[in-house]
Amino acid sequence: MQASSSTAQPESTEPVISIISAVYNVAEYLPTYLASLDAQNVDPAKFEVILVSDGSPDDSEEIIKDWMRTSPVQARLLTKDNGGQASARNYGLTVARGTWMTFCDPDDFLDPAYLTEVLANMELNAENPPAMFVTRLVSYLEASDTYSHNHPLKRRFRDGTRVVNLDRSPDFFHMHGPTAIVRRMAAERMSLRFAEALRFSFEDAHYVASYLLGQSVPTIGYIDTAIYNYRVRAARNSSVQIGATKPEKYTEVLQHGHLDLIDQCRAAGHGVPKWLQFMMLYDTLWYYRGDRRVGAPSKQLSEEHLAIFHRHMAEILAEIDDESINDFEIMPTDGDLRNALLLGYRHPNHRPSQINIVEHDPQREMTRLEYLYSGTLPNEQITYRGRDVTPLMAKSQAVRLMGRDLFYRRHIWIPSSGTFSLQLDGVMTPLSFGRTPRPVYTIRPIQVQRHFGKGTSTKGITARGQNSGNKLKRSIGMAEYVLSDRLSRLRKSLPKRKNEIQRLQAFIGSASATFRYNEAWVLMDRPAAANDNAEHLYRYLRKSRPKVNAWFVLEKSSPDWQRLAEEGFKLLEYGSNNHYAALGHAVVYASSHLDRFVTSPFPNGLKISPRWKFVFLQHGVTLHDQSAWFNGKKIDLLITATRDEYQSIVADGNSYKFTAKEVALTGFPRHDALRPYASFTAGGQQKTIVVSPTWRAGLLSAADERGNRELLPGFRDSTYARALSSILGSSLYIDRLADQGYRIAYLPHPSMTAATSELDIDPRVEILSWQGKVFTDILQQADVWVTDYSSTAFEAGYAGVPVVYFQFDQAEMASGLHIYDSGYFSFLEDGFGPVVADEEELLRAIQGFKAGASSVDYQQRSAETFPHRDSGNSARVYRAINAILKKTAAGKILGSQEKK
Repeated sequence: MQASSSTAQPESTEPVISIISAVYNVAEYLPTYLASLDAQNVDPAKFEVILVSDGSPDDSEEIIKDWMRTSPVQARLLTKDNGGQASARNYGLTVARGTWMTFCDPDDFLDPAYLTEVLANMELNAENPPAMFVTRLVSYLEASDTYSHNHPLKRRFRDGTRVVNLDRSPDFFHMHGPTAIVRRMAAERMSLRFAEALRFSFEDAHYVASYLLGQSVPTIGYIDTAIYNYRVRAARNSSVQIGATKPEKYTEVLQHGHLDLIDQCRAAGHGVPKWLQFMMLYDTLWYYRGDRRVGAPSKQLSEEHLAIFHRHMAEILAEIDDESINDFEIMPTDGDLRNALLLGYRHPNHRPSQINIVEHDPQREMTRLEYLYSGTLPNEQITYRGRDVTPLMAKSQAVRLMGRDLFYRRHIWIPSSGTFSLQLDGVMTPLSFGRTPRPVYTIRPIQVQRHFGKGTSTKGITARGQNSGNKLKRSIGMAEYVLSDRLSRLRKSLPKRKNEIQRLQAFIGSASATFRYNEAWVLMDRPAAANDNAEHLYRYLRKSRPKVNAWFVLEKSSPDWQRLAEEGFKLLEYGSNNHYAALGHAVVYASSHLDRFVTSPFPNGLKISPRWKFVFLQHGVTLHDQSAWFNGKKIDLLITATRDEYQSIVADGNSYKFTAKEVALTGFPRHDALRPYASFTAGGQQKTIVVSPTWRAGLLSAADERGNRELLPGFRDSTYARALSSILGSSLYIDRLADQGYRIAYLPHPSMTAATSELDIDPRVEILSWQGKVFTDILQQADVWVTDYSSTAFEAGYAGVPVVYFQFDQAEMASGLHIYDSGYFSFLEDGFGPVVADEEELLRAIQGFKAGASSVDYQQRSAETFPHRDSGNSARVYRAINAILKKTAAGKILGSQEKK
């Protein structure tokens, strides 16, 4: 290592605070950080800055040297070979001279009054200083040039500047090194250093926690007025932001961070204090929260890394008690996360103390029971009307996190028309309405006040007079009361004018709306487009079930409106009063989509209790794991089209909550319009290749209230754009296809329509649209269907159209570019055509179809996939919907078994 130093001020005066900063590849941000040091409103002799270049390959060292020549700040520049942030900070510790130390990051910056506020609080607490001071972190969002005060731990500053004893307030733990200010001699007595094995995260938390474990009383002085600006980089390339992609974060961080802290407690002869338990819970819960995201980096971990992760977590949770897990409220933590820790690690063979009655379906006279367990399924003995029975609509839903089923939620549907009881593992288990509340072991005063304060009022002249303390205030209170009372009486006497929501409410309840929409079936696809399963089901109802009071919802501006109106559809304009009135009286609400524009259709303030049964028709076969999306919706009937799809949802041990009660294998209504494909031997005309890729969530903005999305910047440079342009925009490639007798048509996904103008597309390529034209007609014109991951390949396979999966971005998709996780379907093993990765392979695959050279019988795969190929899909969907509106015979819910 080499060290160099330079100061504009002599080093004879010992500074109060040493600021140690590890420097690596931050030349872009250093000027802002250094300028914030110059801007501090304190005597420069009060602090020193130690900048440690950790083998930084950019211009950081030169920028620092230039700054040191003119800055009045006491500063030293140390240089060393690259070894990570912890090693750089440790090197800086060897030369620090301040009474206190802190570890600011040089891509962040300080408020001008930062050190003024810190020093003022140190002086205020000079006689009895806390073990550590902590300043307030504010996020600077570089991408938008805005500031955010929404850090999950901001609650620690809810009462302003104060000193907190962690033994009394364990939820006030601290983890961040740059906003922690520790006493240098206290750290030196402990020979405390940053753990250099922690290269990706938790090194700050480990240092701070180790420091506090070494103090006789773990007190923290929180300084609300000292603002530390934490930069959230627009490029998302900071060590914190990329840490989740490193396998070591899931193994070494737990070993050298959490488990080392536990070892420190053991060495000191005591258990893990509650504040440290809370801190470790806070950190580890982020692993599980992150794993819930579609395409999370944790989903790419090897089995070996996952096994190490779970082994370490079991060791950690052995030292965190149930009370801490249940009392943890530092950030929103749902029951599944708590139970994942409790049942997945601490109680791996949990048996419930009660069974919950959580849902009642009055139309079908069915009741849903639910309980949680871990390990093997308990032996269930269900007695209904005095006889032992077996539920036919039951399943165990796995709660799977970090690649492991941590516990199960058991769902059992039984008839509600008879007396029943349950035994689990031979023990009669009590039944209770509603879900079991979370145990609470610690109550704060504010919780008591909130609970017993419900429904009480402190308003009134008596309270005002009592609090006033003199006659004048009581008189004022009386006058205010009298005036308020008179105004209230006057307002009540005036005729009331209805606002827009009230007028809508009245219209929905009117006799005309009730007559028109009574027992309605309301169907829709998307607000701006039809041409999906809802349209095809409506067409069947209109033709074959005219007594059904069916209506179809669509925006009047949609290209499909005129087409459907001419066909005789009874149309409702999306968002109109008639749309809401129809829903207000509907018994069935069916859609091919699950977005908010479907599931939450009413405007705010409209008080309507839906009586409908919601039918999710789907807009394609579910081939990926969509449980996180589906489970959050209230679905009364979910329509499926293939055997594997049906089983992937209702089978035991998967992540879906749905049983055979809520799922029907009927086929899709739009499949009724498909006709068998004419083979390559028919005719000699030019044939059509339709290129129809799916969309990419990572290239689009979040959906608005109508489901519309916008392209994000940089689309033209994406793998998606380059790959499509390579076949749609290459005149040479199109010529080669033409030589083989083919033309190309491009059918963009509805969410990617705006991207068409950003692609290079040859004029000979026909641009197709989902709007204004029936999809099945488009499919029937195709001789080869080219997609990537889209479920439209199932329609092509159903119709016998040759399919090619052009998967040009497999690695990006696996890393979370889109919104689904891998499911049961393998494109290679189950798909209806070859999988290719580039345009040359695509051309060879198309040539292979023409030559009949394929070694795989894709037609046979299709035949085995679809159980229904008889144009009766809409009729089966109708019967399935009709069934959920009627009582279900007990024999269809329960199977008998011999009484033991």
